[in-house]
Amino acid sequence: MNDNTSKMGGRAILMIYKDGKIVYTKSVSDLNAQQKFAIKAVAERQGKDANFDAYTIDTKIPIASCSKWLSAALIMTFVDEGKLNLTDTVGKFLPVLSQHGKGNITISECLSHLTGIDAPSIKESRGKMKDINTMDEAIEKIAVMPMEGEPGTVFHYSNAGLQIAAAVIEKISGKSFQTLFAERIAQPLDMKNTDFGTTKLHCQQAARTAHPKQQLLQAPVCLEVFHGWIIKIIIVLS
Repeated sequence: MNDNTSKMGGRAILMIYKDGKIVYTKSVSDLNAQQKFAIKAVAERQGKDANFDAYTIDTKIPIASCSKWLSAALIMTFVDEGKLNLTDTVGKFLPVLSQHGKGNITISECLSHLTGIDAPSIKESRGKMKDINTMDEAIEKIAVMPMEGEPGTVFHYSNAGLQIAAAVIEKISGKSFQTLFAERIAQPLDMKNTDFGTTKLHCQQAARTAHPKQQLLQAPVCLEVFHGWIIKIIIVLS
């Protein structure tokens, strides 16, 4: 850790958890000038003071695109219950996508970055989504994006697919994504220290430096423990 933390973002924490107890922790902070500048710039955009402190077991940070697999797990609970099929097409639930030639995209393709949608980069999408207040508005934005290929034939890592899938389960359940995550993932797994922050749009896809108006799933920097399991050890997300 001492040798490599500077190469991995400047801050890292290691925790060993055994038999229900934390038996060892080690935190390293080795931020260089460029990394400190980036942290300060993000903090300023969010109206906060920059925090250069070393990570502790209680540090909370946005977990960025690690939110994607949690979102996928939530969507799969609907598949497990028979309320949704991976082969279902999104136009069945979101007519606006059918109106723009995207209704034949399947849930499976949404979860696999195979929608065929030519979505902008994460950095560009932050700007485009910064004034979005509702899921319907987000889907309307995605609906008018161009296509770069037929669904299932082009891999394009982006936020679009999971945003669409999240909108689908909102339509099926009549509940918000945040409520569904709390009811189906966080509460059953006793994830007491994970939240969405305080911003407006529930950001199912998340981005490490997303606009402050988007909601990023936040978790303890090192882990979230539930029923004796460690959900994730996050080495660096500066």
